Amino acid sequence: MNEQLSPRISHTKSYVVSSIAIIVLAILMASNFLTLGLESNVISILWGTLVIVVITMIIQTLSIERNYAEYLTQLHNNKERLANEIKHRLWAEKTTSENKTRLQIIDENFPVMLAYFNSKQQCCYHNRAYRLWFSLKSEQIDNHSPQQFLNTEFYQGIKENIDNLLSGEIIHGQRIQKLISGSVCLISEQFIPHFDAKGKVIGFYTLYTPRILKEHESITENSKNNLVEIRSEKNSAEEKSSQNKNSRLSSEMNFASRVLKAINQGEFHLYFQSIISTNQGSNQITFCEILIRMAEEETNLIPPGAFLPLVEKYNGSRLAEINNI
Repeated sequence: MNEQLSPRISHTKSYVVSSIAIIVLAILMASNFLTLGLESNVISILWGTLVIVVITMIIQTLSIERNYAEYLTQLHNNKERLANEIKHRLWAEKTTSENKTRLQIIDENFPVMLAYFNSKQQCCYHNRAYRLWFSLKSEQIDNHSPQQFLNTEFYQGIKENIDNLLSGEIIHGQRIQKLISGSVCLISEQFIPHFDAKGKVIGFYTLYTPRILKEHESITENSKNNLVEIRSEKNSAEEKSSQNKNSRLSSEMNFASRVLKAINQGEFHLYFQSIISTNQGSNQITFCEILIRMAEEETNLIPPGAFLPLVEKYNGSRLAEINNI
């Protein structure tokens, strides 16, 4: 009952209660000083009314103080919430600005030609490399279909795969394009579908990665996957040179092992060659030239020009190390 009365009392106009209190108090004072001759029961009713009015005023005062305290608390909370929202908004704006700068740097320097088309095949995004490659401005691409701004070759690649793209399939392909400068460019293309939260395709990305072939590179077609491969003639020449070098080194090491074996088995022989004076009537041997030869199978002799450079190169002692390899 009290809980039901309190809201009614607190919502009663304060000036009404004050007016009643003043009137009752005036009547009581008049009856006391002017001897109006009021009956005692009337006076009791007036005093009861005054007490009720005073209690009502006290309740209203307490209610106002409580509401004021709640309003102050709510105002403080709103102030803190607003300060936090402003702080987070400033942080978000700063982060957005930084990310926009980073994205702009990526957009300007990303080497892949990137564009995004919605399900209606309208271009919603394109990077700088995409615009430069096709020599177009943003207004010529934005919200336009690829048929309106792409050349026939590139548009044909999208047209042939659009049904597979919208069904959720990722498409890979390659194309060869000859540039105005005469260079040959291999373009790798990818078409990637974009799904929403429900798994429905709502658009697709197109990525073109160009690579200009160098003079020593050539293109060969792979019949297994209908793709082309880049083969470097320079690398082939280097591989062949490396193989020849390894072959010579292996042959040299084998011969070094043979020389060491000849040293250990005493297969080196000394030969004396006489030197006779050319003066007339003189047949006297004045000098001898000592020649060294290495014996080989079937009584063949290997001249020093074949093994001495090897001995000088490895200083004799290195031959033993080579033999143990």
